[in-house]
Amino acid sequence: MAWNLSPKWRRTTMIEGIDQKILLATLDEGGSNPPNRFSTVHIAAACGISEFTVYDHFHTKSHLLTEADVYLGRLLDSYTREASKESSTFAEFFSKMMDFQLAHPTWNGFFLNYSIVIPHFGSEEDQGVADLKKHMTDTAKEVMPKFVTPKITEDIREIFLFFLREVICYSRYIIGGDAVDSPKGRELESRVVFGGLNAFRYVKEKKSKNLTPKPTHVKNHRP
Repeated sequence: MAWNLSPKWRRTTMIEGIDQKILLATLDEGGSNPPNRFSTVHIAAACGISEFTVYDHFHTKSHLLTEADVYLGRLLDSYTREASKESSTFAEFFSKMMDFQLAHPTWNGFFLNYSIVIPHFGSEEDQGVADLKKHMTDTAKEVMPKFVTPKITEDIREIFLFFLREVICYSRYIIGGDAVDSPKGRELESRVVFGGLNAFRYVKEKKSKNLTPKPTHVKNHRP
């Protein structure tokens, strides 16, 4: 089943110079290879440049991966805000977020192999990563309360990251052929993920009020 993105989200519209070409090639290489097989030689070949040029622009392999992560994170951040505005239910939002992952299988692989969305030991942190984390927190505050009632305001970035990880991992099952993509499958998975979101609220309620957890509900979502 094809799940197409609008033209503005196709990778060919985002190549605007050598830095962007290198970053996009890095996403493809990193999404196809774990750290022990990641190669800047392949990146240079994909861009039609020398390996020296790659290092001239990004200095070290670690910095290159960090900048690629920030680049991809900002693309996802912008897409998330747009997807939220176009969705009226949590299930619809979950499905649109899957569209982004399935349209770019190597980007999905990069998220799993290198992204700050899924913590990795020894990940480099610089100002770009710090700024991205702030943007992600702002996005979380904007999009998550729309679909969860009562509104969750504490630990919102952790809740948002949990949601993103579930989208990324479930999409990987489909990309890898371990699951079949279908509207029904997406609907069922969105219910599972929403149940996981509830767990954050339950823990917070127990700690602050010592109350028995009460179920929350997805807006316009029928169990």
